[in-house]
Amino acid sequence: MTAKYPPLRPDGLFEVQVRIRGVRVARTDVEAWIDDWLRTKGKLFDEVEGHVSYVDEYVGSPVVEGAGDNVVTIRLLARPGGRHWKYWVVNLTRDVIAAHPGSERISEFGRQ
Repeated sequence: MTAKYPPLRPDGLFEVQVRIRGVRVARTDVEAWIDDWLRTKGKLFDEVEGHVSYVDEYVGSPVVEGAGDNVVTIRLLARPGGRHWKYWVVNLTRDVIAAHPGSERISEFGRQ
């Protein structure tokens, strides 16, 4: 089965965006929380490949944008061909929601 990725950008990367409603803290607080999350959970162990880190799959830190109405958008730029990029999206989303009671994912998608 062929892996499915969001559409590639002209620079060869693909963008994944997650929108979460109900995060009732400042954007800078969410950015600091994500930086801490990357320090503590930015590595995973794959039985075949061994240790894999966030930086193996993504370029730069996630970008947090406020969209009003207590909605934040988290953008991640993934390297093409990454095998574990979904892991980071799923776990980051789950952990952001767990850290901000009352919040919920309202969309998760790739964009060009």
